[in-house]
Amino acid sequence: PSAPLKMSETLFESLEKTAKKKNKEQVPPAADPQSKKPSSSKTSKKSNTSNTVTPTSYRTLEEAFKALDVGDLKQQLARSQSLFPENPSVWVKDLAGYLNLKLTAPDVEPTLSSYTYGEPLHGYRVCIQAILQDKPKIATQNLPEYLELLRSVQNRPVKCLTIMWALGQAGFHDLSQGLRVWLGIMLPVLGVKSLSSYAIAYLERLLLLHTNLTKGFGIMGPKEFFPLLDFAFMPKNALSPSLQEQLRRLYPRLKVLAFGAKPESTLHTYLPSFLSRATPHCPDDMKRELLSSMTECLCVDVQSLGVWRQLYTKHLPQSSLLLNHLLNSWNSLPPKVRKNLEETIQSFRVTNEEMRDTNESRDLQECNTLCQNLQVKMRGYGFPWSKLLMVLLVFAAGFIAHDIRSHGSVAGLTWCSFLLWNTRFHIYNKVMFVFRFHHSHVSLKPADIRLDFAFFLQVNTNTPESVFQVLAYLKELLIFIHHNYILPAVTHISELLHQAWTNLQDSCKSVPKPALACFCEGVAAE
Repeated sequence: PSAPLKMSETLFESLEKTAKKKNKEQVPPAADPQSKKPSSSKTSKKSNTSNTVTPTSYRTLEEAFKALDVGDLKQQLARSQSLFPENPSVWVKDLAGYLNLKLTAPDVEPTLSSYTYGEPLHGYRVCIQAILQDKPKIATQNLPEYLELLRSVQNRPVKCLTIMWALGQAGFHDLSQGLRVWLGIMLPVLGVKSLSSYAIAYLERLLLLHTNLTKGFGIMGPKEFFPLLDFAFMPKNALSPSLQEQLRRLYPRLKVLAFGAKPESTLHTYLPSFLSRATPHCPDDMKRELLSSMTECLCVDVQSLGVWRQLYTKHLPQSSLLLNHLLNSWNSLPPKVRKNLEETIQSFRVTNEEMRDTNESRDLQECNTLCQNLQVKMRGYGFPWSKLLMVLLVFAAGFIAHDIRSHGSVAGLTWCSFLLWNTRFHIYNKVMFVFRFHHSHVSLKPADIRLDFAFFLQVNTNTPESVFQVLAYLKELLIFIHHNYILPAVTHISELLHQAWTNLQDSCKSVPKPALACFCEGVAAE
């Protein structure tokens, strides 16, 4: 039988053959073993000598940078740009490879360790830092994808640290981007034991590097803040005690970042989470922080009082703790907060009365008692005698200083002369009383009386005009109070008494005349 016909080549087979031909053309032809035998030793020697040139190794990275030839670096970059003018990523790769070759120094950081041990990788780090220093927003454009990548290699801590280190470089030049990286990448893995130490160390360096926290306002909200609060104060969490203490030292600055530039309009959004955590059984440190934060919310943001009124019935134990804290720190609260609390406490009293029929719990009784005590505190806030005394002392000191400045000496002061005259006047009255009692027939001459009052006239002339003006003002004030307040009050009281007496007489007339009528007549006769 004849041989089967050979099928024609398909398009794919022809393309495959052309590709193989191109590959063969690119590969240099194999050397003829017979013709190349004599020179094989020479070529091997030349190749060995050319390949044995190794870059100089340095003890530190600083020494490697000092020895770097900047001109050669620019030449390499220009060569890459000329070969690939429309592909910047190739420029960066070539530049990183060149720096890896030149910056041969020991590696002390546990990042980029998936490469061969001892391979220089400082070029990659330098390029990453340079890019993120110039364009820090590149690190935060795809944070969800980076987080997914981080979780996919979570069982390989070295790769996770590499990702965290690379993205974290954006924060050293821009606080806002650094916070976004930390909240989006490092906070979700803060409970991982192998990564938590690096995450907190990065956060500490970030907050210490940027002393001006205003550039980080508006990035952290309640959703990000309260997990940090739990990590910092809740015992027996995923953090070790040393890391928890380190995070607690950073907590005040994190709190400032969370409250933002306008806490007077944002703190009411934090109160529900603060209140729900303030249980009677929470740790003491956390309880103090929660009570302090809730008091700050009530003092700074007026809307927090309305939020508290809405949450009161569902959080009676927590409200009891907060009411007790307000009662103990009542004297240190601002006057404006005391005034705003009056309406809130009164609404709590009404709510307690409504809930008494359906709920007789101990928490409700404690809240009701605390509300009563707070209302007593509010009503007992009397006249500020200490402030009035301070004002009088300041006025007296100013008057004495003005008097000394006017007379030039203490001896000629008006108030000293007045006291001396007053003492002499009392002694004179006593002597004259005794003298008149024993010598009633003796009469005083007008000249003696003029001599007695000469000293009084001297004091009168030396008294400043301002003293007489103050006395005149006091006189007018007393007359005004007498005519506008005292007399109308007395008239109103007398009218009330007269009306009460008339009503009593009318009631006595309408009742039959046994003992009660006799009693009314006896009272009327009196």
